[in-house]
This record gives sequence, C-alpha cells and structure tokens, in this order.
Amino acid sequence: MLPGMSGKDYHAHTSNRTRRLIWPGSLDSVARAVLVSRVANSWEGTEMNQYLENYRACMDSIKAMHDAEQDPRRKAIALNFQRHVALELAGQGDKVLQPDMTVDDPVYRVKMGPEVTTFDGMDMVKVFYEGVNAGVCTFQDATCWVNDWGIASYYTAILFKSAKQLASEGIDTGADDDTMFAQHLPMAMFWPFDESTRLIGEHVYLLGDSELHELKEGEMFEIEELRAVAREYV
Repeated sequence: MLPGMSGKDYHAHTSNRTRRLIWPGSLDSVARAVLVSRVANSWEGTEMNQYLENYRACMDSIKAMHDAEQDPRRKAIALNFQRHVALELAGQGDKVLQPDMTVDDPVYRVKMGPEVTTFDGMDMVKVFYEGVNAGVCTFQDATCWVNDWGIASYYTAILFKSAKQLASEGIDTGADDDTMFAQHLPMAMFWPFDESTRLIGEHVYLLGDSELHELKEGEMFEIEELRAVAREYV
C-alpha cells in the first residue's frame, strides 16, 4: 500500500498463480540479475504447461480488475495496464511506447540490488526493453490494485536461464551447462499515469532473494505458445 492511501481506496485482484516480469538495479546488476541472454526460440513445447497456465491466470486476474472497475479513469488505467503487460509478452513490446499508451518522456526506475537504475526518457526506456526482450520470461502470483494515481502490484517474475548463463552471473548450480532453470524473483511495481491515462513510468523493485527451479521434462514451452496466450489479452 502506498503512503496516504487507505485500504478502501484500492480494488485488489489476486491470482495464486501468475505475474509479469519487470527489472533492473544498476546497469551492472541489470546485466547480471535481470537482463537474460538470448535464448533460442526452439525449445521443445508440449501441452499447456504450468508456467503458461499460471501466466494465463495472472492475465485473467488483471482483466477481472478492469472488468469490475466502475470509475471511468480507473477503468482506463486498468485497460492500459492489461494491454501493456500482454503486448510485452506477445512480442509486440514496441506498441507499449506509442503515444496513446505512454507519455513522450517516460522515466523507469528499477532496483534489483542496492542501487537504483534510472532509465530517463524514451531512448533510455527503449534500451531497457531491449534487455527485457533479449530473454524469455513469464510472471505469476500477481496481486494488483488500481487507483486514481495508477497501478500497484506484487508478482513473481520468472526468468528462464541455462546453468551456463547463471554461472556467468556468479551462480553455481553444479549442473551441466545446457541444463535449464526457472529463476523466480519476488517483485513489486508502481506505475503512475497522467491525466490522459497514459503511463508516466515504472518503479520496479526486487523484494528478496531469487529461487532457482531446475526445469523438468515438459516444463519448457515454445515462445509462440506464450505469445499466443498473451495476444488474447491485448
């Protein structure tokens, strides 16, 4: 909850299953903790797996927040948030920075460690998204609130990385280089919006230590499967 806001001022919507990704802290820690190296799009996919189901559950909770909202401004903010989150994972992230969704000079502040990294202005925010789009991620366990000022949320970002990549970040898993892991990161985000319900920026915080889960057979998915789910909420 933000300072000055009482519980009754919020509309909370929770999924016990999924969220969205968001990131960095100092440019160095961005590279290490959040900016995932390019992962091939050719992982073997199976039926809808738990990560995709969890992501869908998160998007359903965000959509429910929008559908339940009666205040016109808050409803417009909630729709912008829903579209933004869906576009990012649908492979259409360039659309979130269009003038109908985001102000001309957004500012993103991301804290993934002891330092805050600021991406000030459109050019720097595009650099931020280049890093985000370099990897594969989903989110889960989302709780969201909408108010006149914008969106607050808690969620778990899921980054998919190989043991080799984790080793390059100083994390020794003891596994073969090509063993894949899901890195779970507990996160909080606060998104302010302007008078025209356009995104002003993102404030993103890592809340605790990450957890690594070695992927079992059938737990990975093809990128297009994730994008297909995301497109349902654009």
